[in-house]
Amino acid sequence: GTIMIMANSCLGSAILQLPYRFSKLGLALGSFYFTLVTIFSFWSYRLITKICGEYKTYSVRSMLMKTCGKGATLLVDISTVGIFFGGLCGYCIIGSDYIHSSYMWIMKIKPCQEPLIFDPTECSNYLSCKEDFQFRNQIFIVIMGFGIFLIESFITNIKVLNTISSFALLIVALTVLFVVIRVIQTLITDQLPYAEVTWLRPDPIIPTIPDVAHVLIDLPSFFGLYSLQSLIPPYYAEINVSVDERQSIIKKSTNITMIVVPILYYIMAISGSLIFNGDNQNKAYQHDNILNNFSSSDILMAIVKIMYTGVIIVSFPVVLFTLRSSICSQFRIDRKFSKKHSKYFYIIGVSLSCLATVFAMLVPKLSVIIDIFSAIFGCVIHFIMPLLINVNQHKNLSEITTEQSNHMEPLTNNITEQLTGDQTDESNIKTIHKITKGWKTMSYVGGTIIVIYDTVSFIYTLVNLFTKNPTRGICDDK
Repeated sequence: GTIMIMANSCLGSAILQLPYRFSKLGLALGSFYFTLVTIFSFWSYRLITKICGEYKTYSVRSMLMKTCGKGATLLVDISTVGIFFGGLCGYCIIGSDYIHSSYMWIMKIKPCQEPLIFDPTECSNYLSCKEDFQFRNQIFIVIMGFGIFLIESFITNIKVLNTISSFALLIVALTVLFVVIRVIQTLITDQLPYAEVTWLRPDPIIPTIPDVAHVLIDLPSFFGLYSLQSLIPPYYAEINVSVDERQSIIKKSTNITMIVVPILYYIMAISGSLIFNGDNQNKAYQHDNILNNFSSSDILMAIVKIMYTGVIIVSFPVVLFTLRSSICSQFRIDRKFSKKHSKYFYIIGVSLSCLATVFAMLVPKLSVIIDIFSAIFGCVIHFIMPLLINVNQHKNLSEITTEQSNHMEPLTNNITEQLTGDQTDESNIKTIHKITKGWKTMSYVGGTIIVIYDTVSFIYTLVNLFTKNPTRGICDDK
């Protein structure tokens, strides 16, 4: 049960854009980023589990208050709100994409196919088709956000929805399986099943040369693949075993989760990049969401899209509930306290749904949404927070050891033993201070590097967003 909960917490929309990331970074650099983030995340989870056991803290706030203080707690609170809001925007984009795909299949609308060479008539038809597609896409975002999600913002009982959304692991596993099946079929037959637009084998078949823009942008988005930081402390309190056994169970569950989940991620990343996102391919096969690269008439992948849409619809109110509860706690709003507070609770939910929809309309691209919110808020949650906890836990350990040594009484009257004990205590204290100093230096250097990288990533993302159209092609340039 613990493993399922942890895996479901990690797996989500981030896996859908991994093939796109690997194609743009190249296999070597993509694998390096992926491995680096996986190892760091695994270390941070072990650290948080250890702190929960030592300090008896069962929430992120209490853990931070005891180790880092109010300033760090406020920073993480704000970042948590930001990263959850980014998730709502991503839900809006993915859900609307899949509903749009279903609509195209029902109405027998073919995807836009850009001509290989410039032809005025064909380019005119292509540009007209692309305008219609983008207009329909905006309509479906509105339907998803101002329709379905707005209604769901009034849901407050999320127990049943939480249970349904917990099937994410099964759906992701099926998605990976179906993608692998299609990749094998395509590579063997040299034809993409149900392709409505001419498909070419990517050249090169294995991406090698990284795109400079993605080298500067993509690392923060990899940290979003793992999200147990906020789950471990409250789950530490809820798990129905003795206090002494909790840490052991959570460690074992984390170990298994951090084996199963990365395997699914890596299989998806490698498989998808073998048949999509080649520079020589049509724009129809260069979507950042891998499922959008498959034809709407592909029944196998259509089933996956429907399942994903269902999970998104039931997961939205769960994430929204968590987000607005966090905001309400900052302003001391308790919906059960009075009708006035209850109204505030609903107003916040409606406002967040509308804002997420507007943001999704302005930036209707999943990878860009993830890049923006990962660079701003993900840096704090996934990287800075574990480093702060690690530095301060050694500081507190040093203070505790010093205090204990100052109040230590001799166990015997033997002067030699007393002196030896004092020397040992002093040696231990010096060792701990050295460890603390070393961890501080490493943490400050690592934190500085990642903050600089994330700042560059955020600026570069905005520059690309407002100055460069990634979908430009032959017809756009004429």
